[in-house]
Amino acid sequence: MPSERERIVIIGSGASGLPIASQIRKETKEKDITVITTGTHIAYSPCALPFVLHGVIPDFESCIMKTPADYEAVGINVLTQTTVESIDLETQRLETTAGVIPYDTLVIATGSYPFMPPIPGVDAEGVCVLKTIEDAQQIEKSLEGVENAVIVGAGAIGLEVGSAMIARGVNVTVVELLPYVLPLILDPDMAQLVHNHLMDIGARVICGAAVSEVLTDEAGKVRGVVVADEEIPCQMVLMSTGVRPSTKLAKDAGIETGSSGGIVTDSSLHVKVGREYLPNVYASGDCVEVIKDFTYQRTISPLGTSAYRLARVVADNIMGRNSYLLPFTSPNVCVVGQLQVGSVGLTTHTAKSSGIQTTSRVGSGPSAARYYPKRHVITSKLIVDNSRRIVGGQIISDGSGVKCRIDTLSVAMASKMRVDDFAHVETCYAPPVSALVDPLTLTAQSFFDVC
Repeated sequence: MPSERERIVIIGSGASGLPIASQIRKETKEKDITVITTGTHIAYSPCALPFVLHGVIPDFESCIMKTPADYEAVGINVLTQTTVESIDLETQRLETTAGVIPYDTLVIATGSYPFMPPIPGVDAEGVCVLKTIEDAQQIEKSLEGVENAVIVGAGAIGLEVGSAMIARGVNVTVVELLPYVLPLILDPDMAQLVHNHLMDIGARVICGAAVSEVLTDEAGKVRGVVVADEEIPCQMVLMSTGVRPSTKLAKDAGIETGSSGGIVTDSSLHVKVGREYLPNVYASGDCVEVIKDFTYQRTISPLGTSAYRLARVVADNIMGRNSYLLPFTSPNVCVVGQLQVGSVGLTTHTAKSSGIQTTSRVGSGPSAARYYPKRHVITSKLIVDNSRRIVGGQIISDGSGVKCRIDTLSVAMASKMRVDDFAHVETCYAPPVSALVDPLTLTAQSFFDVC
């Protein structure tokens, strides 16, 4: 029998689980809320961890925004170091290491886990991943005495950690299986700017090749890797080869997962069992399969901003507001050395693989008036389809100005804006902070150039 107060149980304390709990508690005190997590630390920013390793942020404690006690103070029960072993959807009970926990409404926000390529030596001492604060603390400890490190995978996290290691005096080699760095968010021409910058700050970059083996010494510690018959000596390897949705718990309960590996939901984020979407069970965050805008392909969007967006939909629906999820363009930004790098929507490669014909332009302009002493170069690429609707954008700056412009493109794409209209959008101007014509506007205007 349900209790008089609705019992909401959330599995996961990441960027989706805790915002759901917090939003519900802001709106009502009449519901019991329990959050269950395997971790010790909660409410911290995983995206900040590379910058602690870099020394920009002074310590890991600075990344922790709230403690379990802070949540307890507002009536949210947080169970740390607790594992949910099974979900019984029929009796509405969870078997956990803290005992049986009943629920009226359940949210599965189990996140994702780092993918480890199945190569020899991957379990050696000195092979690291970066997903949690504990992972970062282990990297910090392991870096002592490291002269050479190999980053496997040239995605955002790998390049941010690689930049941090270089700043600490470590010789870094980046190995990327695909032909260029940041292959999921950039086209080759834009990626080349990042590649060149990595070499400028001291990295060796190998693209189009795989690490086939991690070599170990007699004590089982990393001593090197093999890449295309070359032995590269190192004392640390960071595996930054992407993530996979954590869905085993859901699948074992009979909940459907999709082609991306994520949990299948309706647009209100109810999970699916057989032919039915369960009205009192939701999924949120990295573990959920979402729809890409423009291509309508199924994917996961393992970004903190995406997790929060899903969280708001779940919280709204639990509170009775009937919210639904729209397709994703996944705007993102990262910092590689002195470069800010951002993208949103499709690359030319993803567009082509989906049968979408596109045209693109690349342009550059200053972040401030040309005569102003402190300014940066902002390079942007716009991608449009045959109707001249903007379907993708990529921006790189050697200083600042990427985030706001990616957000601008995100709004333009959500509004289905054509490049013709975007080229005439009003922008503001003052010499210290902008050129008279914004660099992004210049790129949009170049679609009209004939010579």
